[in-house]
Amino acid sequence: MKLASTVVLYNPEKNVIDNIKTYLPISDVLYVMDNSTQDIGFIDELKKLEKVEYVSMHGNQGIAAALKMATEKAIADGYDFILTMDQDSQYPTEDFPFIKKYLEHIEDNVAQVAINFTGHNALLPNDKGKDFVEKCVKCITSGTITNLKTYKNIKGYNSDLFIELVDHDISLQFLEKKYSLVVFPNICLQHVLGTIQNFKFLWIKKERHIHSPLRYYYQYRNYYYLKKHSSKEYRKKLEMIHHRDFTFVMSLKRIFLQKNHYQVYKMICRGIHDGKKGILGPYKEMSE
Repeated sequence: MKLASTVVLYNPEKNVIDNIKTYLPISDVLYVMDNSTQDIGFIDELKKLEKVEYVSMHGNQGIAAALKMATEKAIADGYDFILTMDQDSQYPTEDFPFIKKYLEHIEDNVAQVAINFTGHNALLPNDKGKDFVEKCVKCITSGTITNLKTYKNIKGYNSDLFIELVDHDISLQFLEKKYSLVVFPNICLQHVLGTIQNFKFLWIKKERHIHSPLRYYYQYRNYYYLKKHSSKEYRKKLEMIHHRDFTFVMSLKRIFLQKNHYQVYKMICRGIHDGKKGILGPYKEMSE
């Protein structure tokens, strides 16, 4: 079993090296895809790490383009699987033997193998042990291992999505082809999902994960694009996965629970407009 790994960088802090060292030992090669728009002072140190292959994307080409290039490179280099990681994630290396054993006997119809993660929308762990595996309907990018034999049979990463829902698009492409996705719910990734904002509702203190207005633009744009420009089966699964995420009520919460209400509102509306019109790629300001 040959396992490639990849991480996509975007103007990272130096602690990304510590994160990389959590999954470098389990990797036969690590493709470091650099989408950064500014000089990173520790790149030479990063390049010196054993098994690292550094690839500059010459500016921010989006996570989809970087993952597409890394996955195609892994296939060309003869690897069986690829582990995809975010720069702010740490992999539970000590639990990898459970996953490795599963990969060594993986069924032909299993396309992705994910693990649980900390924070919002995480799966509830159970008492069935770390080797317990169950089916799932979506995998996030970070901590997921893709079976490259199955990847060859789908369209693959859509570079035009740029960022957001890129991982769910791949998962849905696999499901559309009748492949299975599985998750280890009792093995957990250390992962960061947005910024936590504290607020009060009816005198009750609550926490909520929030994103920048630009990220909301990409989320709404890509959701409405995929919803409109996909097969009926794909669309049904997309709506099932995100049945609460893009409702009118949820959109109002995103707008009014942030300080920059108008900017969030503006970017959500623009995202819906561009998605329905099929306007993809990096965000561009509208000309007056």
